[in-house]
Amino acid sequence: METLLSKNHFKITNGDKILTINNMAVKAKEKGNKVINATVGMLFDEEGKLADFESVDKIIEASSDANTRKYGPVNGGEDFKKAVLSWVFEDVDFKDNHYEVVGTMGATGALYLSMRNYCSLNQEVLVPSIRWTNYDSIISQVGARVKEYNLFNSEDNLDIESIKGCVEYSLKTYNRVYLLINDPCHNPTGYSMKKEEWKELLDYLKEKSSKGPIVLLVDIAYINYSLTSYNEILQLMVDSLTDNLMIQITFSASKTLSIYGFRGGALIGLNKKQDAIEDFKISIEDSARTVWSMASSISCRVIKESFETKEKREDLRKQLFYYRDLIKERATLFLNEAELVDLIVYPFSSGFFILIPCSNCQEVCNYLIDRYIYVVPMCGGIRISISSLTKNEIKGLAKQIKQAIKETNSL
Repeated sequence: METLLSKNHFKITNGDKILTINNMAVKAKEKGNKVINATVGMLFDEEGKLADFESVDKIIEASSDANTRKYGPVNGGEDFKKAVLSWVFEDVDFKDNHYEVVGTMGATGALYLSMRNYCSLNQEVLVPSIRWTNYDSIISQVGARVKEYNLFNSEDNLDIESIKGCVEYSLKTYNRVYLLINDPCHNPTGYSMKKEEWKELLDYLKEKSSKGPIVLLVDIAYINYSLTSYNEILQLMVDSLTDNLMIQITFSASKTLSIYGFRGGALIGLNKKQDAIEDFKISIEDSARTVWSMASSISCRVIKESFETKEKREDLRKQLFYYRDLIKERATLFLNEAELVDLIVYPFSSGFFILIPCSNCQEVCNYLIDRYIYVVPMCGGIRISISSLTKNEIKGLAKQIKQAIKETNSL
């Protein structure tokens, strides 16, 4: 018998379990259990409350007026776009290159719009072997497919040779390339690429762009929690542009401003040619219009007013630095305890997450859930969201995870 659903209805790929496990943790806590919830990528303070930026709160409190409630521009508006550029590219020289910004429903929306317009049907998107699992679902949604490059080589550095091999394959198979890089503060490992790794990769892509169109999508959702400045990397990107190499950047206001539910973000396009950027603007805005109609007025307003002057940007940075340093303290605590109990972790630089390799991720997670410790099974290991845990919750956690791995024979 025919079902009401079409045969081609969408189903999440690769088991994105983050929100499901988070809901389990929330319900367990509501029942009075002592819960450690290390699932979602949200930032909490040492009292277990959602991180709060005073400057952002003031903007939100002043935003309950007609200008916020009415329809806004599809792309967020010119003031919004200028504000995003001033925050992300404040110390970057665009030279004679061209760019465009489109407001999106979070970085996830930016990823969708990019893939929807720059991946051909059944084209393989080059993604890291260890990654945020929702990438797979977005790729499937737009009718493309996944092809993995190896994230780390034997020396625990970025496996650039694997990326090069995948780029060669894509050029030969599709006469075009779509490469996704999640950096800095990679989700789920917390790894950040070195300047030398970026230079080698960009030099290679610049050379190969003579063979066919290359789109490099850089997901910078956690950029403002990196312990080192990203300005040099962004300048390298701009300096590497060619007519046939477009770099697109997904920006997350959810992470930067701690406004997760507002769904604020942007997709930024960079290229040598004005025509290519005009095509980018039209196609991305048209897709946005048909999916969510226009960018969220309140998120665009918060973004615009948070970034619009140098003084406001400096004030925000001071608040971000406080939380960035807090996350560093949490990571250091966890990593030191991990070393004491011989718990192996993937290379970590900074950011919201740490990934622990194990063979039976789901079994380890189930073991921990039985003890009211909630973590997420992912590609190659279990992910710990240190951004959402207090230092007291982190104490002893490495030992419990080590025990879970031992008990489930997951080494």
